[in-house]
Amino acid sequence: MGEGFLGGTTRELVIAALAEKNLKCHEAAVTPQELSHMREVFVTNAIMGIKPVIEVDGRQISGREIGPVTQLVSEIWQKKLESLLKEDA
Repeated sequence: MGEGFLGGTTRELVIAALAEKNLKCHEAAVTPQELSHMREVFVTNAIMGIKPVIEVDGRQISGREIGPVTQLVSEIWQKKLESLLKEDA
């Protein structure tokens, strides 16, 4: 885990869910200026799950829309979450 990243449960589960689909996750420490040049950025947390980042310090990311990768990750996360909830039921 890189500098500035918290080892949250949601983050770990999302990375594991992506690995199950043979998708790689790249984590890196970046500046706000670097973020504005990225096609897509998202964060994870326990309450919202996957949250797209569409703006940083007034700089647009991904045209202020949810990109296809973030959408795919959200769908994978939703299915994983549903699976985990069924296991606990």
